[in-house]
Amino acid sequence: MSGIGSVFLGIMPSNCRNVMHDYASAVKFDKYVIPSCGSFTTAQVLVRAGVDPKKIICSDVSLYSTALGHYLTGKRIDDLGIMIENIPYDITKYESTKDQCAELFLAMRYEQLNKSKSYYDSQIKKELVVNHDIYHKNMAANLQETFDLLHGIEYHIADITEECDKYIDCDKTMIYASPPLVGGVYGKLFNFKNIIWDEPDIPELDFEKFADFYPDYLDRKATVISEVAGVYDPPENWNKISAEYKGNEGVERLLINKEIPKELIKRKKMNIVKPKWKMYNDKNITKHSVVRLTKIKQDEAYYYRDLFIHKLGSTGADITVAFTIDDMLFAVTGLTATFLYGIPSAGKNSDGRLHEKDYIFQIYGLTVPSIKYKRLGRLLAHFITCKEFKDNLEKLEPQLDMVNMNAIRSSAITYAQEQRLVHGLMKRISKERMPNNMFKLVYNTEFHDKTYKECIIKWVDEAKREKELKEKNNDRV
Repeated sequence: MSGIGSVFLGIMPSNCRNVMHDYASAVKFDKYVIPSCGSFTTAQVLVRAGVDPKKIICSDVSLYSTALGHYLTGKRIDDLGIMIENIPYDITKYESTKDQCAELFLAMRYEQLNKSKSYYDSQIKKELVVNHDIYHKNMAANLQETFDLLHGIEYHIADITEECDKYIDCDKTMIYASPPLVGGVYGKLFNFKNIIWDEPDIPELDFEKFADFYPDYLDRKATVISEVAGVYDPPENWNKISAEYKGNEGVERLLINKEIPKELIKRKKMNIVKPKWKMYNDKNITKHSVVRLTKIKQDEAYYYRDLFIHKLGSTGADITVAFTIDDMLFAVTGLTATFLYGIPSAGKNSDGRLHEKDYIFQIYGLTVPSIKYKRLGRLLAHFITCKEFKDNLEKLEPQLDMVNMNAIRSSAITYAQEQRLVHGLMKRISKERMPNNMFKLVYNTEFHDKTYKECIIKWVDEAKREKELKEKNNDRV
């Protein structure tokens, strides 16, 4: 749902999707069971890996998944008793299940935005109503694409624990069992005030009880794969197919209850895209150099990151941009603007309204490797903290004009207690020692009233002074 956000947020992370694709391509089963299937992402991964949709059995308890499941299995949603009240949506005026689902999902997104106090979300809500027909058409087209891919699967309403118990002792069966990671899952994940339906009488998921399934499911006939994330230790005797460090969120893992030959998991080394620019190749950077900022797709950013350093995996960046110097790629950086829009984690004002922060957050920033210049990262730090960068971002992302973006913030996880790269450009606002004795450092600054050209001049002067100081110290020795 480009531009208006997603109805369903709990999708399988990209790293897990890649691993599951490789595994499903190599290991075949007669049945593939996906309880708590959510938005059917896992099913899509399996089908793209060559699995016949007729072998896939999905289940869930939410209205979102159930309506989508009915559409994918050729059923009508009339028997779900859906009623939409007090908001400008009506599924009864549509004949086809596809159009009814499109209207329902737009209504769900409208309801989610209704709960928000932020100005940005209020504008998106208005946009949904004013251009309803456009968004309905786009939603229906997306549903058709999903139908074309997954038509033939089986779907029914069922609790995840009951579904796992039902298939755990079946031969040649794979179960992808990952519980929703939202507290009070069944009651809160899709708790819409103005959308009601004949909700199944299934109790809340007991996470502690569900965790007991790890030792219970070890020596069983079915192959169980589970996605778990957090700071806690993984369950004993389960094998890790993949693990990705996610900062303070801990480690995101795919676990399996069987032995798996390592050669069956063949990971792609990097994303492959067609490059737009030549790489910066150590040509002189002067005050006459031309700096440009270009918005790029996330896959492009990942491609360049993988060229510069080892593979980092997915991130939470929703804005990805590239810097070029004299039409050569110099750096890529990923940012998130979510803190600007008044999300729950940003806190609240004294009146209870969500508090919109005034900063954009840099998730990562990487420069082309250089032999000539040892501190290109410092130049990137100059660029992202200057006002010309802010102005460029607002042109590339027009919605930023709707918020109060005065500052930029970034963090680093390092063994050092200071990040020299941003010294004098950003102020450290927090330092946290982590369990592995590394430090999480958070830096912040308002945008400096400088242009890219002024940043280069300042950076060249810094490098010159640093070189002179080094030579002076060498002479003393």
